[in-house]
Amino acid sequence: MISNDSRNINKAIETLNLYKIEKEKMIKIIEKVVIENKEIIKKRKLYSLNFLMGIIMQELRGKIDGNIVSKTVKERIKKIIEM
Repeated sequence: MISNDSRNINKAIETLNLYKIEKEKMIKIIEKVVIENKEIIKKRKLYSLNFLMGIIMQELRGKIDGNIVSKTVKERIKKIIEM
């Protein structure tokens, strides 16, 4: 019974494409979005966070915790502001 439930869960995960992504892939997506929006970051500074998060989370499609993404994006924004 349990093994059948496990197969059903795994099939649902596969069907709905609910796999988590690796942190390296998340960082690549963040870097891409940050580079594409560098001018906005320079103008809006940390106020660009919500704008960037919208783009990034749309690409990640909920496959990683938003708090982790937000922390990483903030760190990247701060680096650009300091340049």
